[in-house]
Order: sequence, then C-alpha cells, then structure tokens
Amino acid sequence: MEYKCPECGIRLVLQVQSVIVLPADDRDDEVSLQLVECDHCDYQAVAVYRENRRGSDEAWSFDGWAVPEGLRAELEAAISSCPRPQDPRCGCAGHQKAVETSKKISAGPYETFRMDPD
Repeated sequence: MEYKCPECGIRLVLQVQSVIVLPADDRDDEVSLQLVECDHCDYQAVAVYRENRRGSDEAWSFDGWAVPEGLRAELEAAISSCPRPQDPRCGCAGHQKAVETSKKISAGPYETFRMDPD
C-alpha cells in the first residue's frame, strides 16, 4: 500500500521498505515495525502497525515516527539479521532488538504522523 509523505506532501510515494512482525502484547494482537521511505524526497521514517481484535470491535492504527538515522539503522540491521521477520514467535537477536527499538520509539520524543492511505 502507498501513503502520503509527511515531508513533501505528495501522495503515493511513501513506500514500506521492510517489515518485522513482533509478538502480541497486552494491548494488541498484531504489531509490526516497518521502515518507510519516500520515493520523491527520500524522507525516511519508522512506522508501527497495530491491530487489536479483542472484544466485539476491531481496532487498528498505523503511525509513523521521524526518528534519528541511527535508530532507524538499528532497526534496519535487526530486520536484515532476522531469518523469519514475518514470524512473531521468532526469538532471534534481530527480533529482540526490534522489540527494544519499538519501546525506545514509543517512549522517545519523536515527531509522530498518521500513516494515511491514499
């Protein structure tokens, strides 16, 4: 799926480059960290897709964070090192690093934007 870039504002250019699916947590049934990049202006960010199927209502969110290049590079290395990035039960070091990075991003003072499909 393609999204509007928060930097240049052009639609259909923000592409998901890589994904790692994390274990469910106390809030969500599905969590994935994604590296996104704009095809037009080279803007890069980290996006988090969350889906909750508990109870009678399904809910989802897809938000992005403008994070420092070093933090994004950590996540890129974690995804690249994982033998099974789509398996939330994978216990490799890459998955463990992705979970740690996710917590840093959630707790950090980074600019957030909504990933809105076009």
